[in-house]
Amino acid sequence: MPVRRMTLTDGFMPRTPYRWPLTELGRLMPAHDLFMELEETISVCNNDRRFDRLLLQPDMSDVTIDRERGVLTALCQWAPKSMLRVKAVD
Repeated sequence: MPVRRMTLTDGFMPRTPYRWPLTELGRLMPAHDLFMELEETISVCNNDRRFDRLLLQPDMSDVTIDRERGVLTALCQWAPKSMLRVKAVD
């Protein structure tokens, strides 16, 4: 059974391009490995309390790798973490 990607209504979560610089090593990595690194980077951002947005992992079709310019661009859906936090009830 295929796993369904977490999503919220399209109107709730805007899609924004996020850009990350590629290191020299990153410029040489296969696309699959870069995508795995991107997933890890997004996970780190999502767990960082200083980062105010929750990013959904993009589909591979929403990721562009520009090796010449040294930039990876991913079109990600996001929501403010403040809207997603559940308040504790006494």
